[in-house]
Amino acid sequence: MAILPTPLWPAGHLPRKGGDRAAGLISPISNVEGQAQPSKLLISPLAGEMAGRPEGGCLVTPSAILESALYVTDLNAAESFYTNIIGLNLLGKVEGRHLFFRCGAGVLLVFNAEVTKVPPTPEARLQVPPHGTVGEGHLCFAASADEIVGWKAHLKTRNIDIESEFEWPQGGRSIYIRDPSGNSIEFAEPRIWGL
Repeated sequence: MAILPTPLWPAGHLPRKGGDRAAGLISPISNVEGQAQPSKLLISPLAGEMAGRPEGGCLVTPSAILESALYVTDLNAAESFYTNIIGLNLLGKVEGRHLFFRCGAGVLLVFNAEVTKVPPTPEARLQVPPHGTVGEGHLCFAASADEIVGWKAHLKTRNIDIESEFEWPQGGRSIYIRDPSGNSIEFAEPRIWGL
């Protein structure tokens, strides 16, 4: 099972089957009146391609998302949920701070946001900048149509409510649940993004 990257699309634009390779997509930004205006950077939905050319240079699109992070209020509940319900393997753990899980070719980082907002001390071996957020985040796991059927049955046996389930207009199904901290967790067919 892999974490499905979530590209940003302009409002009202759904990816076409096969992507928008020829024209690329223009990332919207807001002007002072709040109207969407195109930026100067073209963004491609296809990983590993030359994505765009900001004025005076070029940008290479990352080939994959290596890490995705969620912030939780209860690390013990999160550890139980992501190992026992979702089935991820725990890679690392620091009591009260974080949990790291293997997910396909990527890693899911689960943090106690209050602790990770604190900057590292000057003598800390790893000078990881502070980060964190509050509120309900979102993460989507890739799943085939058959796997989604399996997930539905598994979640039912574990008394996990499916919050929403639907077919996307461009094709592909999604189901949504909540983790113990209220994060929105989705299982979706990669074809919802033309993958």
